[in-house]
Amino acid sequence: MIIKNQKIINTKVLYIALFLNIISYVILYLLQDFRSQILNYFLTLVPAYTGYFIIVYYSLKFKTSTKNDLILILIIGLIIRLFLIPSTPVLSDDVYRYLWDGKVFAHGINPYLFAPNSPALSSLQDTIYYTNINHPGVPASYPPAAQLFFLINYWIGNQVLIWKIILLIVEMISVLFMVKLIDYFSMNRLRLAIYYLNPLVIIETYSSGHFEVIGICFLIIALYYFYQNKSFKFLTATIMAILVKFIPFIIILPFLKNKFWNKVLTIVGVVIIVLLIFSLDGAMPIAGIISYTNRWEFNGALYKAFTSIINFLGVVDKEWFSLTYSGRVETIYITSAFYYKIMAFIAMLVILVDQMKKLKMTASFRGINYFQASFFVCATLLLLSPTLYPWYLIWLIPFLIFLPNWSWLFFTMLIQLSYYVLQNYHTNGVWEESNVILFLQYFPFYGLLIFEYLDKRKIKGWFL
Repeated sequence: MIIKNQKIINTKVLYIALFLNIISYVILYLLQDFRSQILNYFLTLVPAYTGYFIIVYYSLKFKTSTKNDLILILIIGLIIRLFLIPSTPVLSDDVYRYLWDGKVFAHGINPYLFAPNSPALSSLQDTIYYTNINHPGVPASYPPAAQLFFLINYWIGNQVLIWKIILLIVEMISVLFMVKLIDYFSMNRLRLAIYYLNPLVIIETYSSGHFEVIGICFLIIALYYFYQNKSFKFLTATIMAILVKFIPFIIILPFLKNKFWNKVLTIVGVVIIVLLIFSLDGAMPIAGIISYTNRWEFNGALYKAFTSIINFLGVVDKEWFSLTYSGRVETIYITSAFYYKIMAFIAMLVILVDQMKKLKMTASFRGINYFQASFFVCATLLLLSPTLYPWYLIWLIPFLIFLPNWSWLFFTMLIQLSYYVLQNYHTNGVWEESNVILFLQYFPFYGLLIFEYLDKRKIKGWFL
């Protein structure tokens, strides 16, 4: 009788939580261009995250759920996605770079060869996509498999709407494999909502058009075949994930434990061959990545803290050397940022080696320990990064299905405060971060993270 009452309460609360989600996205859609009213944007997310946290709580509280519960989650999530697909991207203009790269590629030009503002591409410089591109002086930075998806989008119609539909189709494939992995670990299928209904995933993908879901699709497929002990399919999907975005290479390393160097060399070898193919006409496929690594910084709390300390110690900036590629010069300076990146790289390497050693000692084949090591490595990489845009967290969210951490779930909400920078930028054209906004994001997050670390019930979650 108690179980029955619990089940009734669960279903009623599920309906309420889903209703809160729908209300938020309707208001969000009506706000349209909310760059000048970021506070309203964040407040609009509160009902969505409230409903989301309720659903996550119940997915962890109950070991099983009905088939109807999962179907309801899938339907509502799909409706929300379809509702946002026609919306105009306002939080980010990255999607126009995707469309531009696809257009360049479709005209038989290597997208890595010229920056968008190059005179060589003057005939393609339109008022629809080109004028909306950020950093037009930087050549394509996305890996070859991503460029292939951009090309497919161009062939179909080269519209933001079409691009989002492609993302939806790919994401549905990843959802299928997520369910397979959930079943493999005998978990409640309702845990799919941890990823599927996460507002950050939905907004960044179906409002802004970011394509993390494509890389995640190949990554999840790779992990599924890892647990099925199908090495060839695992390596193939892994290589595809890396060729969409390079971050999966770091994430996947713990899963390469057996015959580590053979697998690493195979993956690196194939990736290098693909990059070399795109270099035959003199292009440099990693040119954009070099510029990004050298110059980009945003919303990295540890980066801000340590570079401030280094600057306080009196480090003098000086030019180191310059690189010339794709008709432009990239100058490398030795600054506080440079020293931080060296320290962060060393720290990342130490943590990676430590996790691999722990995995070697404790992991049984097909165990959850692989997920734990990979999650820890990915989380560390994100926190050490000088640049942490909100959509970067999407890479971590699938892992939260299997290793729920409330601190990180809350952080997917808190990090959207970083969009406050858009308000002044949209109004006055000034891009200036606020230390107050950094504090409001990271202080609650690190507080919860420490609390969870001290809590012995890490896997179950401290709300339960």
